[in-house]
Amino acid sequence: MKAVTMFSCSKNQSSGDSTEGGYYLLALLQVANEWSENEPFQKCLDLRAAHQLASEYIARNYLTTQTPELLPEKRSKYFPFAIKLTLLHRLGM
Repeated sequence: MKAVTMFSCSKNQSSGDSTEGGYYLLALLQVANEWSENEPFQKCLDLRAAHQLASEYIARNYLTTQTPELLPEKRSKYFPFAIKLTLLHRLGM
């Protein structure tokens, strides 16, 4: 199985940083948190969806032209980025 490759910015761009960390990582963590709170029936946030949401978050919240990239691959399923722990608890895991 091939790994998914995610970049915090496009080629010939610089990735933005704040005192709290890199914009892309902060955006990924923020959208995972928002997803967990706002999507009660989804049990898994996959990498492609997390990447798309984080890219949109960066565009809305930071003064940057940074454009994160996800290497395109021929796949129908992506690895999970976030899984709801409450569901794992209910499954006895």
